[in-house]
Amino acid sequence: MDQLSTHQEFGERRLTPRETFVASTLVNAVPHWYQAECGPERHELRFAGGGSHAFYSIAALSPRLQALLDFAGDKAAEWASAIPEFPSRLNEGRIGQDLALFWLESHTPGVNWSKVLAYLQEVSYRTYEGDQVSLNLIIKPGFGRVDLSAPGLQKVLDPLGSSEQVALVVDPELRYLDYLQIPWQDIPEQEALHFHPDFVQPFFSLLQPGEFAVMVTNHRDILVVGTEGILVSERFGRWFVYDNYTFRSVLSRASAGSWLPANLFQVVFDLSYRRRGALILHDPEGRLGNRVVNQEAFLEGPEAPADSVQSLLAHKVSTIELRSRRVERGERRLLAEIAGVDGAVIVDDERVCAFGAILEPHPDAGGTGGARETAALSAFLWGASPVKISSEGDITTYFKSREGSRECDAQLTFM
Repeated sequence: MDQLSTHQEFGERRLTPRETFVASTLVNAVPHWYQAECGPERHELRFAGGGSHAFYSIAALSPRLQALLDFAGDKAAEWASAIPEFPSRLNEGRIGQDLALFWLESHTPGVNWSKVLAYLQEVSYRTYEGDQVSLNLIIKPGFGRVDLSAPGLQKVLDPLGSSEQVALVVDPELRYLDYLQIPWQDIPEQEALHFHPDFVQPFFSLLQPGEFAVMVTNHRDILVVGTEGILVSERFGRWFVYDNYTFRSVLSRASAGSWLPANLFQVVFDLSYRRRGALILHDPEGRLGNRVVNQEAFLEGPEAPADSVQSLLAHKVSTIELRSRRVERGERRLLAEIAGVDGAVIVDDERVCAFGAILEPHPDAGGTGGARETAALSAFLWGASPVKISSEGDITTYFKSREGSRECDAQLTFM
């Protein structure tokens, strides 16, 4: 799980630090691309002059992802030449925004995405009476009359667009079409495999093909969502690009024919955007059973005191069927709440086994960082599959990357 490597094949030119920065930014921008010593699908970002950087993915590239990689190859030299000697998050953001714009424009060229993203970024830096401004827009075909980005409108729009169930409807040029309030009782439960935070559902449920929900959250995160799920997001100056069908395929391979990955990642996304640190451990073979220091964390364990929070909630938590196609909104919220309890949530292929679990550190996990990171790496080394959410919202998964008979440790970090 080393940092990005600049190792090159024998006889090939080594990358410059600026080229390495470009390669790192590209790989980090796509959630299911990763750096490792080996992997199922190998790809390269090639630079003028012969240098290249290899990276991996679990699934083969879709045509759209191949087009993104080709675009990055065409832009790589330009990006590298514009990077200063000591690059910062600002330089990473500029490369990431180019990738995000290419992704959105290739998806729906009829929307003025440059204008939309510039407006969202401007909104993300605004406050109203000391509070961060949030905004929900729905982009749909039509011809509006007033440009939403006009400076004189902001003092009125800032407080109007801050409700979680209010959206301003605009045309592809950001011209006003309508104002929507969406009552919770009118929001349908999610019936299809998807990957977006729960707070997006009111707007996602309204989308028709060719329509988009775009938003700035009260944590200054930016999201663009289409009918298939998140398309791009931005956090702390870093952009992420989602090929939803490939991403779903990658996660679903963890539990063939099961809704477990979708249900868990729904909760993970919610925690990420709420800035709630958490650790969820998938342990279908029970390898962590004897590695949990506080055995009372197990819902069905004999050592749980009658007045423990695990005993109080066991009858609710243990009945949540994680493989079910329909985990209700209230059940997802309960999962998110118990995930916020100090310690880890442990799940098998069916249900929650424990929460608030304190894991015995693995001897090889020392010096990795904070307590949550040490626990996540320990769980991985003990044989489980961890998903870690930091207090800043970053999501990290640890897994074994395989290429034929070869195997190595790898991780994905995104959001």
